[in-house]
Amino acid sequence: MKLDAFIPGFLKKIDNYLLKNHPNLWITNIHFVLFYTLLLDGVLFFLANMFGFSLTDDIPDVEVPLLLMILPAVLVFVFWFIKQARYNVDKNFGTSNIAHDYQNFIIYFVVIFLFYSVAAIIPHSLIFKVKNAVSTEQLEHDIDILNQGYVYFDGYNVVSNEGEIEVYSRQEFVYRYENNYDTEESYEYYGVETISERKALGEIEAFIKTYNKYTIHKIKKNPQEILSLALNGEGYYLYDYEIYDYDSYRENVDWKLEKMHRIHSDNYGYMLSDTNYLKVIFAMVGILALVTWMFKNVHWKNFLAAGITVILSPFLMALVGLFLFVVIGVRNDEGVAIMFVIILFNLASFLWWVIPFAQQRYSYMSVINGMLLQLWTPFSVFVYSALLIEINRHSYDYYDEFYYDYWDYWNEFLVNTYWIGWGVLIISIVIMKPFYKRMWALPKGK
Repeated sequence: MKLDAFIPGFLKKIDNYLLKNHPNLWITNIHFVLFYTLLLDGVLFFLANMFGFSLTDDIPDVEVPLLLMILPAVLVFVFWFIKQARYNVDKNFGTSNIAHDYQNFIIYFVVIFLFYSVAAIIPHSLIFKVKNAVSTEQLEHDIDILNQGYVYFDGYNVVSNEGEIEVYSRQEFVYRYENNYDTEESYEYYGVETISERKALGEIEAFIKTYNKYTIHKIKKNPQEILSLALNGEGYYLYDYEIYDYDSYRENVDWKLEKMHRIHSDNYGYMLSDTNYLKVIFAMVGILALVTWMFKNVHWKNFLAAGITVILSPFLMALVGLFLFVVIGVRNDEGVAIMFVIILFNLASFLWWVIPFAQQRYSYMSVINGMLLQLWTPFSVFVYSALLIEINRHSYDYYDEFYYDYWDYWNEFLVNTYWIGWGVLIISIVIMKPFYKRMWALPKGK
């Protein structure tokens, strides 16, 4: 049976139409990628949600399915990437404009993001299944109860004094990341709190009930027994060998609730609602889309040589840096020395790129250096800015405002350089297109 039999009729019609009327769009196979990746995403989403998530279950491991699915996604990407060499408007003596190149770049971005979705659909499904198992309000309430009652289980912060209970230093049982809400009941203090025995037993009972909701290793002692142990300085260790296997740390209730809190507060990896995670993914997809666009505008030999150069360049830069540090003895400011090495290499690459182009002659190395500069420039915004901030930081004393607010400057810098880098990447297409097109048209060896 031929593979053609598995292709729906409407896809064949779309394929024929694009081949005849829009060959440059046809070669991207976006119609096939869109249909089959969304279909596969739907199947994987269904399989990941066949079974529900109970609060007593372990937090599912999202790293393993992500790594397992990345391999087929990468293989499909490589296959699709190579197919892009089959047709190119400029290489096939057609005419194009810059809008056409931006259209291609956007299509490459969409296609590559769809490939990524195949690897990410299972982890995201598992995460949202955990998130839907309990509401944010209920989770916060349960954490408050556990933090309030944990003092009776640690064995050394509760004493009896004339019929009343003195509580010292309530410690958090569950650590909450990015706790942006304020409550009247705050347990992060180290004073002495005097309460009645009845209230202490109520707090212990609430802790046991809440704790048992999230684990199969139930607390079987009653509140009075727990309180007696606490007053005797013995405590009740929640992860004793009798009730807990230390090798199964994912069964640990405080670990589980900390992860669930991060999921609910959008501070857990692999979440589309995490803006930082999305920025990283978009940056990676954007670079791959740019690499694909470059591949369509140069000869494959130039592309392969540029790839080898990217691998070897760090070693060469390290040798130059070693020479500066060991032979010349540049040790006063490492940031300045590193920036000097980077600028030196960038300047050499720029001259090697622009001089042959200005002389209107084909140069194999000019094409390679042009590719390296286009790929490097979006990152250079971050690298140069980071080095300048670090160099500037050393010029201040510990008590200066800039030194004290260093991380505030750093976070603001990350946001700004991210979008500046994207702007540089987009602009590089309109700058480099005439160069690639001119080099492709020039006769070789002249």
